[in-house]
Amino acid sequence: TGFTSAVALIISLNQLKNLLGVPFIQSDQLHLIVKDIWIQIGDFSINTASIGLFAILLILLFKKVDKRIPNALIVVVLGILIMKFFGTVLTDVSIVKEIPSGLPSFGIPEFNIAQIRELLPIALTLVMVGYLETISIGKLLEAKQDVYRIRPNQELIALGLSNMFGSLFKAYPSASSFSRSAINEESGAKTGMAALISVVMVAITLLFLMPLFYYLPNTVLAAIIIVAVLGLVNFTEAKFLWSANQLDFWLMLATFFATLFLGIEYGITAGVSLSLIILIFRTSRPHVAELGKVPNSNFYRNIERFEEVTVDEDILVLRFDAQLFYANSSYFRDKLDELTIKKGPRLKLIVLDAESINRVDSTGVEMLKERIRFYQKREVLFYFVGVKGPVRDVFFRSGFLDIIDLQHFYMGIYQAVQFYKTGDKAVQEKYAKYIQQSNT
Repeated sequence: TGFTSAVALIISLNQLKNLLGVPFIQSDQLHLIVKDIWIQIGDFSINTASIGLFAILLILLFKKVDKRIPNALIVVVLGILIMKFFGTVLTDVSIVKEIPSGLPSFGIPEFNIAQIRELLPIALTLVMVGYLETISIGKLLEAKQDVYRIRPNQELIALGLSNMFGSLFKAYPSASSFSRSAINEESGAKTGMAALISVVMVAITLLFLMPLFYYLPNTVLAAIIIVAVLGLVNFTEAKFLWSANQLDFWLMLATFFATLFLGIEYGITAGVSLSLIILIFRTSRPHVAELGKVPNSNFYRNIERFEEVTVDEDILVLRFDAQLFYANSSYFRDKLDELTIKKGPRLKLIVLDAESINRVDSTGVEMLKERIRFYQKREVLFYFVGVKGPVRDVFFRSGFLDIIDLQHFYMGIYQAVQFYKTGDKAVQEKYAKYIQQSNT
């Protein structure tokens, strides 16, 4: 959201050159654009600005009346007619003029090893930028409907094939265009068929219709692009992030300003880097909760959220809400020791609710084995509850049963606590198949 919103603003500001008829600097850094606009804004063309603003108002009006109206096509036709019949008066309004007709010629690229080595770093950068821009605009448009979903791997393959095919016609490196995608969405496109039809129409236009666009004002094109890309600025998502998760909001804001002031490439780098830092932080310090028994039930809940739950002085029930691996195993051990110290010398049983642990690596296993031995020396039992099959497989393959037996694994917290208190093996034996199964 931060990246796409910033790019939308940058594209809009860069279109002011055509909208107002002033040769503003073209840049992807906000402060450079604003500085140049401040210097040259007084030189704008009244006729150019009037036509451009009229086109914007007309597009917005048509959108409000009925979104099915082809507003972009209408303003293009009107712009051409105005310049066709009044061009001698509106001499300060720039037009598209003559565009070469025909399709690009076919040719096999030359393969030069030295040139490939020289261009490889730039090519890899273009690939990353193009791919991230494609996914960004795709995800943004995906959020506006509930039928189609973006598949990142499929998009990467599509980009690779399109660039390989385009290289045979001396095409520029291709990726999803923010402005074109926005215009496509504004025009009512729903499926990939819209892109296919667009390709056919572009080919027909290049071959036969280019003379019709001779009188098209550049300010009208700018108006269409500005209205379309400003629709990508997502204030609703920013408001939602502020309410739902303020850390995500600040990440979005940091990416937004980095893209605005440092440029698109550095904005992508900043967004990805900050996302990785936050991901590492979250996975290395996941949520850990001490649980207590809900009165008159068999359920256990977080004692910090529910004051009425009961806690046994000699039992510690805790839940770890993440995979257990090298990045957070030390944090788990520290939290476990912290909670056991709070319990004091009366502690006789630790119950780990492992339902939220979907993966454990060798570091996590070794840490658990070390802690189990540590507490065994202090005559504290260690029970596991709700261990998932893949995690059980790792446990049993790594020698867990050399330290503790199968009587330390249970379906639920209540069953584990009851066995500790009463020694009743009925429930344990009844569900032994589901507790002890392992693909080892």
